Amino acid sequence: AIDRIEDGMVRHTRRPLAACAVALVAVLTASIVGCEIKGTTAPELEPRVVVHAVLNPTRAVQIVTVERTLRAIVRTSSEMPPYDPIDDALVFIYGPRGDSVIARPATGAGVNAGVYRVSSITVTDGSAGDGQPNVLRLRPGERYGLRVETTIGVATGETTIPVGGPEDGSRVTFNLD
Repeated sequence: AIDRIEDGMVRHTRRPLAACAVALVAVLTASIVGCEIKGTTAPELEPRVVVHAVLNPTRAVQIVTVERTLRAIVRTSSEMPPYDPIDDALVFIYGPRGDSVIARPATGAGVNAGVYRVSSITVTDGSAGDGQPNVLRLRPGERYGLRVETTIGVATGETTIPVGGPEDGSRVTFNLD
């Protein structure tokens, strides 16, 4: 502090130690209170339909996996990834010539919930194909539609099957990660 005494001299005076301590405590308290971080919670998200599907003309069975969105992915290295299947969906695949099939829930040992299957044949000669009812006729170069109806929403998509080419390993493996 600066004091002026009556003789006009300006001199510096020292504050008592207690006043400095009080000032220091006030500054520290203000900085701690001013930087307080309150706990936050991620907002609730509306679950949505997630669909994994590949039409592979080299396979006799096509697989569609249907699940809900996940809020967070928390796992240890030894666990399988989290998966919230939807096992009551209606899965429709629409062909390019007005035909359609319904994929049925997969059954059997080792089958996960939320997996749907449909038998298929590949038609390359332009004919109608000779498959049985509810057999998907795959035609390379043509467009297909997908519609998945669930209690939490509807998902749709379209794809065109590529024409020709040899099958490679990357097209065979299907990973949900």
